[in-house]
Amino acid sequence: MSPGEARADEVDEFLRARDRYLNSEVDRAAADLRRLLQGDPSTLQDVSLRAPVRRLYAACLLAQGREAEASAEIEALLLDDPDARADAVQFDVAFVRLFNGVRDRLEPRLQQERERRLRERVAEEAASAERRRRALALLTTETVGVSVPRGLAYVPFGVGQFANGQEGLGTFFLASEVLLLVTTVGTFLAYESLRPTAGSFFNTAEGAPDPGVARSTTLQAVNWVSVGLLVGTMLTGIIEANVAWRPLRSVRQRNRPIPPELRGLQLSLSPAGASLAAPF
Repeated sequence: MSPGEARADEVDEFLRARDRYLNSEVDRAAADLRRLLQGDPSTLQDVSLRAPVRRLYAACLLAQGREAEASAEIEALLLDDPDARADAVQFDVAFVRLFNGVRDRLEPRLQQERERRLRERVAEEAASAERRRRALALLTTETVGVSVPRGLAYVPFGVGQFANGQEGLGTFFLASEVLLLVTTVGTFLAYESLRPTAGSFFNTAEGAPDPGVARSTTLQAVNWVSVGLLVGTMLTGIIEANVAWRPLRSVRQRNRPIPPELRGLQLSLSPAGASLAAPF
């Protein structure tokens, strides 16, 4: 028997039991409902029937004088469906009174259950939105691979690091080497403006004392230190760039337009998987 036929049979059995209940054939209605429930409401393939069947079965139990069993059935129904109600038009006053009494007694638990279900629904909606966002990102972005020439790894001033995608290191080496280069050139020019005419950059002047000798000596020392640091930093950057070098690296994803033939498709995601539908 197909699921569609099974659901149709369930509806027919429920309607038959309801008619028997309304015609005061309570025992036969209860037997039909027990057979339909099979001891477990989750066996009903038509989910929308679970609450009505259990409610009607509880009404039959009460009509048979089995109030404790009716109360237990109502309690189980309410814990499964906290918003269930008993319609005074369909059921007699005694059953509506019993139903409302059980609901009032369970109200604190029912409220907790409602809040729990609300949290789960909110979490599921958030997860569903995140799945849709990721799926849309896969459809509308692409990762671009960039080849890195090996020769760039031997260029100082952070060029090798930038080529490898190491923006932070590239900025550090660029700033450090530029600063050291400026210091080197500046101290050289300052020293040259102070050294005696007979002297050279690498040799202090000999002969009569010169008031600028002490200052020029300091500039010369600073220049030597800056030259050493500049060369050392350049070598360090070149070595690091060669160690980190890869012939191909991935860069950030870039946007791409959705192909015209896919623009009308609607993406639907669920924990069971994804599906695409085209509107007509």
